[in-house]
Amino acid sequence: RFDLIVLGWVDSWASVASGGLALTENYLYTRDALEAYYDHLTDDGAVAIIRWPVDVRRLVANSVSFLAGRGMPVEEIGRHIVAASVREPKEGELSTVETIFLLSRSPLTKEKVDALLAGHETVYVMHAPHRASAQPWADLFAGRISPEEYAGSFDTLATPVTDDHPFYFAWSKPFGVPGFVMDLFVIPIVAVLLFVVLTIVAGRRFGFRPPGPRTTAYFGGLGMGFIIVEVALMQRLILLLGHPIYTLVVILFTLLLVGGIGSLVARRFDPRRIRAVLGWILPAVVALVVVGAFALPELVTAALPLGLTARILVVAALVFPYGFLMGMPFPLGLRHAALDPDGTPVSALWGINGVASVIGSIGGLTLAIVVGFTWTFILGAACYVMAWLARPRAGD
Repeated sequence: RFDLIVLGWVDSWASVASGGLALTENYLYTRDALEAYYDHLTDDGAVAIIRWPVDVRRLVANSVSFLAGRGMPVEEIGRHIVAASVREPKEGELSTVETIFLLSRSPLTKEKVDALLAGHETVYVMHAPHRASAQPWADLFAGRISPEEYAGSFDTLATPVTDDHPFYFAWSKPFGVPGFVMDLFVIPIVAVLLFVVLTIVAGRRFGFRPPGPRTTAYFGGLGMGFIIVEVALMQRLILLLGHPIYTLVVILFTLLLVGGIGSLVARRFDPRRIRAVLGWILPAVVALVVVGAFALPELVTAALPLGLTARILVVAALVFPYGFLMGMPFPLGLRHAALDPDGTPVSALWGINGVASVIGSIGGLTLAIVVGFTWTFILGAACYVMAWLARPRAGD
């Protein structure tokens, strides 16, 4: 237990001036993290977070969320919180004025608050017990408005964020998705339309059969499903590895390496039994992804106390079955298509898969921001269900 836990400028916006930080999951400021800090305080301890005025909105929401869940009235919660800036922010300064948010394990007395704020003549108090507070914090901690009304009073999202939905910096209303991300959807949509037109024109010009709806659904489902599950795994397991670099090296390396092994193993199956093989591989992938959606958070929590080397091995072991099974359906589908000399060229099937993976990467990340990682896993599983329904039929 600690008397004081301080998070002072533990992240930076330096490399993401364009606003890309909204796409970065940050487990430091989630409701679950704040609850963990709180539980590790001594009776008179406090957690202090130094950031900007705009951050107070969600830090308060997180605090109210977990403390109210423990049965503490909102009016009582207000006695545990101090939020103050070095001066009152002006218009457009919500992310440029140093601000401290303090959550105390025990209620703060007037004497403690006076001692904390002593010597700061220009301090701007957003909220402090026994002091006049700014709006809407004054109304929230007086019980005049609900936490939902509090969150709706700002021009940015001020709802709690959890480890399942840790996009703390996704502030854009109504869903947290920045406008530039929605603009990115135009690129893959145009690419899909252009690809379809070119494939049809090329088929008529060079005499090959363009991909039909089932073929498109199969290879498109695999492309979207693989990348969505990959993105979800990376974002879910970053908490266990503790750093984005470890996440990329361990998860991406393991997933691609084991996917290649799965593809190699797929060559051993009899081409005449590809449909039957896909009949059990694809449901196995769906089951694995669905189980991971609900089981991975518990496994991550259980493995957090381990050393870094042990956690790396745990992550590699968790990723192994995903890569191995997800590495099989695509090469099996290509082998089946290659058996028909008059069918759709394999290069066109690669194109369908590639375009779908672009859509899936943007779509999966957007869904994670809006509804969280659990539903992102479910979407990935749904893509593999679509591929299972559209798998090659006997005589195709």
